[in-house]
Amino acid sequence: TSKGEKAIHTAMSARLYLTMKYFGHDRVALLDGGTAGWMQSGQKVEFGRSKAKRGNFNANTGKEEWIATLNDVQAVSNAKDGETQLLDNREPAAYLGLAIQLEKVEQKWKGHILGAKNFPLSFMTNTMGSAANVFDVQTIRRVANLTGVEPTKPTMVYCNSGVMASLGWFVLHELLGNEKVKIYDGSMQEWVTAKKPVSTMKID
Repeated sequence: TSKGEKAIHTAMSARLYLTMKYFGHDRVALLDGGTAGWMQSGQKVEFGRSKAKRGNFNANTGKEEWIATLNDVQAVSNAKDGETQLLDNREPAAYLGLAIQLEKVEQKWKGHILGAKNFPLSFMTNTMGSAANVFDVQTIRRVANLTGVEPTKPTMVYCNSGVMASLGWFVLHELLGNEKVKIYDGSMQEWVTAKKPVSTMKID
């Protein structure tokens, strides 16, 4: 769970969800809307610290088929056939290079990887309420159709550092059932560090 008040909180929960499943812990679920959604529905909460019992989980080597490398993304970015789609899960201002989303995000992360489509968190979660609940599957499919995103197509998702893209992976892979989705964990942080080309909207 997370605070759940903003889409980034839901993405943080998705990041933990992805990490646990990646290492073989399949009995995991994402609490839609986080703590905010829980309280909004009238459920009880406790204050103070709680101590979890010691577990016995042994991590597996990891599901590498869920991860896209820099070379994988570069191949998709350079491809002419469009067999695999590249999705940027940041908000449009960051995607276009107009602004950055977070104070600690470096200016050089503005703009997007060549060939990427924009499918931001606000297209997957309700950012207008007091809890960032994930939209239902039918709504997400309709939004994808309107924005030229193909939910069943082989896909790689990315953002600034892999957190927002975790929600992109969760929505496509877990909710929409697309098993051909990979997350580019290095995202813009690795991409620009490797001096790869970035596309931005030029303002005169």
